[in-house]
Amino acid sequence: MKEQIDKILFEGKVTTWFQPIINLQKNIIIGYEALARGPAGRYHLPYKLFEKAKKRGLLVELERACLKSALDSASHLDPELKIFVNFNPSQVEEVLKTIRSMNGNSIKPDRIVFEMTEHSRINNYDKLLENCRFLKNNGYLLAIDDVGSGYDRLRSIAEFDPEYIKIDRPLVSGSVVNNGSFKVVVKNVVALANEVGCAIIAEGIETHEELKLMRSLGITLGQGYLFSRPVPVDLLHNKNQQINTSSGGCYYGR
Repeated sequence: MKEQIDKILFEGKVTTWFQPIINLQKNIIIGYEALARGPAGRYHLPYKLFEKAKKRGLLVELERACLKSALDSASHLDPELKIFVNFNPSQVEEVLKTIRSMNGNSIKPDRIVFEMTEHSRINNYDKLLENCRFLKNNGYLLAIDDVGSGYDRLRSIAEFDPEYIKIDRPLVSGSVVNNGSFKVVVKNVVALANEVGCAIIAEGIETHEELKLMRSLGITLGQGYLFSRPVPVDLLHNKNQQINTSSGGCYYGR
């Protein structure tokens, strides 16, 4: 019988897989993005989980379960690594309540990077800004995803003062395929990041050509299938694991 979202939530079957974020200059792991996974089957991938939870009115419960699973799993990792967690800024009070309820979890706030994705938009922009500032005032870090995709993202950089900004796969691949406008956009994002003092993460790096170009454009951090697909916590390497960027295929993972 196919698992239903209610059963997945209330039996604690939401798990977390991790994708490494790499320092592209030093070839070492600096952190991981935490990605929700359901049990094998229909609801294994996150978009299916969230789609069903929204229909059932269980979105808050699912977000709570994802955060708890991510922090539980991350507590076994090197204490110097950053953990990037996707979140909905409209639920910031619930986020902090979940963290505080995990009394045994020793992850320090400055290790946790809350990543605001394109799905995080809410109608009340002032409330969104207030919530993100509240997180930062409590010691947590902030990342803005999909920079370059529109005015809202550029406005977010100016107002939210994030520690990280991310450029997504279409800009990374487009900069290689189309050496004109895509590359200009990336160069401008790099200049903006340097001006405001935040780090850039290039998402979706899949080829050596893309890696070489991102390095040449001054991007210092990256993630993508070239390094590793998302994997369970027991397959992760330590922070100081050197990433071999001269070999072909996936250089990360076991």
